[in-house]
Amino acid sequence: MPISPIASPNSAGAPSLLDAAREWAENVNFSSPGFDRKAVARTKAAETGPPAVQRAFALYSSWEDRDLGAVRLLRGDFWGRTVYAIRTTTDGDDLLLELYSGRGSVLGSGVIGADGKIRWDEVPLAVRDRVAPKAGGAPSVVEYREAIAAAQDPGTTAGSKIATDEAKAAARRLLGTELSLASIDGEENAALRRTLADAEPMTDAARTYLLRLSTLQATGVFKELREPRSKPLAELIGASPFADAATLSSAQVKGRKEAPRASAFGQLVRAAHGWHATQLAPATAREAEAVLRAAGASPKEAAQTVAALSRNGALLFTGVVFSHDAASSNDVPTREGLAVFASTKDGKRISAVVAPIAPPDPVSLQGAIQAITGVDRVPDEVVLAAPGLWDVEWRPIGVGALKAQIDLRNPAKPKVAAITLPPEDRALRQLLEADLTQALGAPTEVLGWVGRDNADGPGNVAAHRPVGGDGPITLSEVRVRPDFDNNGRIVTVTAKRLGAGQGDQTLGQDLALILARRHAAATVADPQIGDDARLEVALRTLYASAGDLVRLNAEDSPVGFNPAVDRAQWMLPSVWGGNAVIVTHKKNGTLTVEDQD
Repeated sequence: MPISPIASPNSAGAPSLLDAAREWAENVNFSSPGFDRKAVARTKAAETGPPAVQRAFALYSSWEDRDLGAVRLLRGDFWGRTVYAIRTTTDGDDLLLELYSGRGSVLGSGVIGADGKIRWDEVPLAVRDRVAPKAGGAPSVVEYREAIAAAQDPGTTAGSKIATDEAKAAARRLLGTELSLASIDGEENAALRRTLADAEPMTDAARTYLLRLSTLQATGVFKELREPRSKPLAELIGASPFADAATLSSAQVKGRKEAPRASAFGQLVRAAHGWHATQLAPATAREAEAVLRAAGASPKEAAQTVAALSRNGALLFTGVVFSHDAASSNDVPTREGLAVFASTKDGKRISAVVAPIAPPDPVSLQGAIQAITGVDRVPDEVVLAAPGLWDVEWRPIGVGALKAQIDLRNPAKPKVAAITLPPEDRALRQLLEADLTQALGAPTEVLGWVGRDNADGPGNVAAHRPVGGDGPITLSEVRVRPDFDNNGRIVTVTAKRLGAGQGDQTLGQDLALILARRHAAATVADPQIGDDARLEVALRTLYASAGDLVRLNAEDSPVGFNPAVDRAQWMLPSVWGGNAVIVTHKKNGTLTVEDQD
């Protein structure tokens, strides 16, 4: 039922649609049950209105999926013109509101307080920051936003418009590699929908991909199956070692017709194997074939399987399956294989091919890694990427994931085919550099920092130098406190000299480890130096702790230590072969970082 229209005025000076819509909104009790009864039916709301309204409704639906409130869509008429209102409740007294014209133009947005008054946004659609903030959040969300922003750089190959491959690369930051039931959680899905709702410039194919991924990964949506069935894939494409090991499953999905959901595919995998599905994403036929080949299928077997799954225009998805005993506190999720899923467009019939992956001989793989790097460090995860190519991952505590691809196609000459270092907190580095640049009056580069709280609140001690490397490395304490009067922040920057007390000595040691890691990575950053060296340095330094540093004195320092001017000196040994990194804190507040054979 549409909302009540505003009567057409007799005078020719009718107010604008924007003014009329806001006047109507300011005289409506948005929290009343009667208002809800006039809303568009929930089964139709997601597909009602122009694209801008549908994308906005999807964004606020992600809020509802997380049980943080409820979203309703209303439709009204003003002098023959249509207006849409999206109202969302919160876990407090506030309501969130967006108003649109019939063509999808924004007429206003804001927050409705407990008194019923609307605080209209000065910046249109700023209210969305309550649902999907554009700053902060989980590391995966920060990385996703950074990837989207980088894709919009006019200097990229695709220009300022986000291309499909750029959208997929950004989405991988959200999908991650962890074995989790919710590979994209509510906050991450909200970030996806914010990109779509904000109408960021992108190709139609990129928008379709992100929309399909968001719908697939919707949280709070659970599906049940009817008559799940499984059989060996060999019954479909003929016998072979791959086809005999792989399983083909299918089922009908209960409930109303709608786009495919990851929850339904997860139910199918559990019914067939007792395993779980994760990292599900839309895929092309070529991408699906690549996944099957990585699981051991021949090119012909992969093509036959994908062709059978995608008959009659079925949608394709790829994912990972894993086992996990939730009842056991000591059980670690174990990757069991790769999967290709298919679904009719209405999501009513689904199928899956699950291909178990046999792990490599752990002795040979571990021996290859040790032969390459000289480091005996067992990976936390191993996945077959292609015949003879293994994706391995290490997870040093407090550092992040270190990933590499080990090439064993020539067992006599194993090598590192690719390496991905753990991402640093770029947002905090950039913020510290901006604060220091403003305080010091010159562009400043931050080399490392450690968090240190005191009576004045949270803060960081940063090691920095002028941009360009011309100038000494110095220390500064950067503290921030909120400026409630101006809705901002107050930054205090003070020079820091390392003292002789235990607290400062611990601070110096912690900083020395961070600076030694950065310096060691820089020594092998030259593209002419191979990934073998970069992996060796990463394995040696990322697992190092402050306790692994060697405290040096004048007698044993290879670079010299003068007690008259030097406060403390630490060495991180064997960062690359016999190379060591030495960090020296001086009494005047400067420090040096150097390597020594």
